[in-house]
Amino acid sequence: MIYFIWAAVFLVSFYSILFSVTLWKQNNKPGSIAIFLLSLSAATLPYFTLVK
Repeated sequence: MIYFIWAAVFLVSFYSILFSVTLWKQNNKPGSIAIFLLSLSAATLPYFTLVK
């Protein structure tokens, strides 16, 4: 079950990072940075809730 959770977290983060790259290419740099930071926080939050 833990592998399923990590796979879901990875897929969501990967999709968000790709969306951030798309925003960067469309010259929406503040939105791109915000989405990238949000995806990083979404990737690290399950680590702290599942491991600790």
